[in-house]
Amino acid sequence: MAICRPPHYPTIMNGPVCTKLVAVCWVVGFVSIISPILQKTRLWFGGPNVINHHFCDSAPLLKLSCSDACHVECMDFFLSLLFVLATMLLIIVSYILIVAAVLHIPSFSGHQKAISTCVSHLTVVVLGYGSDIFIYVRPGKGYFTHFNKVVALMTVVVTPFLNPFIFTFRNEKVKEVIGDMTKSLLLRDPAARG
Repeated sequence: MAICRPPHYPTIMNGPVCTKLVAVCWVVGFVSIISPILQKTRLWFGGPNVINHHFCDSAPLLKLSCSDACHVECMDFFLSLLFVLATMLLIIVSYILIVAAVLHIPSFSGHQKAISTCVSHLTVVVLGYGSDIFIYVRPGKGYFTHFNKVVALMTVVVTPFLNPFIFTFRNEKVKEVIGDMTKSLLLRDPAARG
């Protein structure tokens, strides 16, 4: 919206619209997991009680079940497929619209600014969706337990860690402040100058 229709962005993406979008995301997220959670409460857990993962995720939890969890695994797979691929499709469509809008920008500096914004966002999207698709949108998820733990670190540690760097270091004000701080340190510390 900010790239394709910049003059209309403040009027279209106002406070109430943003609140409604967030509310819809939360409601759909909570409603969509009610059925799988209810199905998991009906499973029998009588064996080991240690989850072989960094956090309580669905696939490692289902591996602990003593009862047949095939129907719950299928439900998890189809919900993951639906939500991950549907949201990814929305992002792909928005990038197609962004590329079309960028091609219509007459100035080179306008191209650079739009592409800079898109590349940083696309980096986070690829890291997030790449790891999520590997972990959740794949049948037979339990076979790669140790590799899933490594990939899960991308989603829960690496991507959030990289977000501030990706999104702030391309901001001109942040670059200016970092430059001023570096100059100030160099001027104060004689060892750093020489």
